[in-house]
Parts: sequence; C-alpha cells; structure tokens
Amino acid sequence: MSTTPGVVQLDFTELCVVEWPVCVAWYREVLGLKVVLLDEERCFALLEGGGGRLSLKGSTAENASKGVRLVFRVDNVAATRAWLASRGESVSPLQENEREGYREVRSHDPEGTLLTFYEWAARTKEIDAEGGIPEAID
Repeated sequence: MSTTPGVVQLDFTELCVVEWPVCVAWYREVLGLKVVLLDEERCFALLEGGGGRLSLKGSTAENASKGVRLVFRVDNVAATRAWLASRGESVSPLQENEREGYREVRSHDPEGTLLTFYEWAARTKEIDAEGGIPEAID
C-alpha cells in the first residue's frame, strides 16, 4: 500500500475559461478574491480567499469547464445573497437543508460555472468550531 509523505492538501481548483479577463475581474470584484499570481501573457491567474485558492486559465470553448461547481462557506448566507443581488447577480432563493444542517444559495459566474454559497446551521456550527467535520444532525 502506498503512503503519501507529509501533509497533502488541495492547493487550488482550476477553471478553464473562454473570457479570461472578464472572469478574473468578476472573481476579484464580485467575490473579492485577491490575486496571488497574474500572468497575462499565458492567461493564468491564481486567486485566493478565505483560505482557498482558485486558478483561472484562458482556454478555448471546447476545453472550458462547464461541469464544475465551486462551493463557498460563508458566515451569513442571507447577507451574501443580498450582497450578490445588490451587485446585479442572479441568485437563487435561500434553501434550507435541515437534514444535513445547512442553508444555501446558488449563482453562476460569467462562464456559467455553478457557485454555491452556504452556512452551517447553529448546532452544526458548534461542531465545526470544535474542529470536527459537520454531519447531519437529526
């Protein structure tokens, strides 16, 4: 059996996008992600926010990612929904998932990538704050 040396973590998620400058601007201005690396010549941007990283790579329409969903954990999903709507973004109604202990809204970036913004329910937040992985609370 193979073992991985040291700690392995997801470094970033990469999206191949057709309208690279539009998407870089959107993730910076609408979601407030910070630029870690910007290589305009190669159409590559590495963005960071909330401890996660996302890369945007310029691509052709045939290679652009349409089946990717990005999930963002937020402190207040209702406030996030209002903020996105105030910026002219189309946002789904707030959905409650009582069985799994979270609330969410969904939107899309300029390329159509599905974005989910969620918050844990009160009891689930307590478990998460203790360092555990939240599970459904019946």
